[in-house]
Amino acid sequence: MRVLPHKLFRHGMEAVFSLSLVLICFVAILGLLSLSFPQGMNLRDLIARGEAASLRGSFPSDGRDVAITGSLKRRDQIARLSRISRKVKDKASDDIAWEDSETGMSLGSRHAIQTFDDASATIAFDEKNVLDLAENSLIVLKGFESAPDGSDRKASLIVLGGELRGSISGRGKDSLHVEVQVANGVARIRSTPDRKTPTSFRVKVNEDQTSTLSVHDGEAEVVSGGESVVVKPNQVIEVPSTGRPSAPRSLPNAPALLSPSSGARYLYRSLPPRVTFSWRDVPGANGYRFALATDRGFQEVVYETDVSEAELAFGNLSAGEFYWRVSTIMGDLEGTPSRARRFHMQQDARPPALSVVWPEGPLTEEKIVIRGTTDPGSRVFVSNLEVDVSATGQFSGEIVLKRGTNLVVVEAVDEAGNTTYESQTIKVE
Repeated sequence: MRVLPHKLFRHGMEAVFSLSLVLICFVAILGLLSLSFPQGMNLRDLIARGEAASLRGSFPSDGRDVAITGSLKRRDQIARLSRISRKVKDKASDDIAWEDSETGMSLGSRHAIQTFDDASATIAFDEKNVLDLAENSLIVLKGFESAPDGSDRKASLIVLGGELRGSISGRGKDSLHVEVQVANGVARIRSTPDRKTPTSFRVKVNEDQTSTLSVHDGEAEVVSGGESVVVKPNQVIEVPSTGRPSAPRSLPNAPALLSPSSGARYLYRSLPPRVTFSWRDVPGANGYRFALATDRGFQEVVYETDVSEAELAFGNLSAGEFYWRVSTIMGDLEGTPSRARRFHMQQDARPPALSVVWPEGPLTEEKIVIRGTTDPGSRVFVSNLEVDVSATGQFSGEIVLKRGTNLVVVEAVDEAGNTTYESQTIKVE
């Protein structure tokens, strides 16, 4: 049977149209999948960079690479995501798509975590060993190993971008050694059992893949370009994208904090007051990083910002205990934070106590003394004139009356602004 040319043409066009629909659907599916991956880092780049970095590092104890498991199981848990702020995504080793992270979730070998603009996250191995990710950071947990009794614990991770801050303990079974891998080097941070304070450090990976390691407390060993360098407390080292690391340099000194003093208390009745924080200028500084948290370890940060002046006012704090600290910025270096100071915000809506001893009348003298007691720390006004109040709350004040009937008002005002009144009509003949 002979097939006409126009039928052949029609069948050909139908085939082309069907193939086009298949291609369009395929591209649409790829587009949807790409939305599941964090911006700026696709899955192929993550795997390639992570695998390349994992070939360079090993723990110095036995020279063996940490074993990498294939899937995330309960028994494979390395750490947990103890805190997240704003947009944070993660991807387990056997997952294709990135997912929104949840506080408290388990993290296993080759688990990746990424933060975005103004976001942060905390990875906790336990209560005393934590890692904080700043905004726009990406890390991969490489592995974890420990002795059968749970001691001599070692964790390794790869920092692919952004900033990582760590605090590790060296006391008993809480001790942890951390190996941080960057593009061209390995930093081994070891806690020591005789240390009463945690070992704290900061790793920053720049866009050109150069890295800086700052040690605030403790020591670290950096291996890069076939050279090993020890970084001591309050020192920083640069690791280039290729070649050997720089010699350690001293970090900028922390500023001396001025106000509020340690243990300061701010009382308020309904609206919390603005708190003005101040510190001494450090010569040569071009800025400061201010941090405010609800815990001494600064895991629960309320506010953190860079300022150019040695002062900052902040308001709208809820009732509770707060800690604040400041570090110096010189060029691209951030120094060790100052020792944290603690202060309290306390809401008090209870009026102060007030007891007045009124003179018995009628009186013949125009000058009289009003006495009484109130809560210690309160101010007392007698007919709008402030009188002295002792440390125990006793007060007395002389006022001048006029002939005839006088209305005398005594007012007590506490630190929070709560007020109590008493009044009496006194007649002078």
